[in-house]
Amino acid sequence: MKKIQSIILFSITFTLITLSTTITAFAEKQNTIPTEINPNLITRGTPALQFTIEDIMSDTTFSFSSFLGKVVVLDFFSTSCIPCVHSIPELKKAKAKYSAADFEIVSVDVDLVDSEEEIETFAAGYEMDWKIVRDTIDINNYYQLLEIPTFYIIDQEQFIYQAVFGSESAFQQLDNFLLELLPDYIQSTNPTNGGGGPISEFWSNNWYWFVLGGVMFIVVIGLLVQRRRIVLHNRKVRSQKTEARQKRLRKKER
Repeated sequence: MKKIQSIILFSITFTLITLSTTITAFAEKQNTIPTEINPNLITRGTPALQFTIEDIMSDTTFSFSSFLGKVVVLDFFSTSCIPCVHSIPELKKAKAKYSAADFEIVSVDVDLVDSEEEIETFAAGYEMDWKIVRDTIDINNYYQLLEIPTFYIIDQEQFIYQAVFGSESAFQQLDNFLLELLPDYIQSTNPTNGGGGPISEFWSNNWYWFVLGGVMFIVVIGLLVQRRRIVLHNRKVRSQKTEARQKRLRKKER
């Protein structure tokens, strides 16, 4: 009996600790705010470069100043860069998630060997449906570019907010930085793709802990039911023994 009680207590304690740890970790993740750009080539708060250039995909000229009030991701790439291809899915996710009224992407091809036709073919093949330019005005020099792919995130006032450099795992942090600048997308349903906000993200990221918690709960219930059966069985046995004892006493009295 004591062994069963110990198992039940352990199961309940483990389930509570698991749920508490999961919820705490998720809350800490939501509150994580970067304090510097790493590598810190250009400090946060440096004004973004103002330029006017042609969008290859639409053959129209635009000015960076026209994005005032929006968060902008500058994506530095080239058509021959394989890691650049791996970064495209994160840009697509951002494009689908954030409204065009709040967000813009500008991909900057820094390899002038790439022709406009090659860039157009590359962009069409990977469905890059945003502004794409050739860096004929040395945009990359202003941003002290060391490697590609690189994302520079520009805030609504057109100051540098964050840079994400060169690795697939780093690019997966892009949305965390964007949400810091666009917090309305945390608290409300996504206006462009019907996203469920942090609650749905919490469930999708931590479902396995809840499955484990559910299994532990079933185990606890099973142990409690078994304990109850044992108690009832012991009562029945004691009752039968008592009844048998009383019968023997009655026979002796006769």
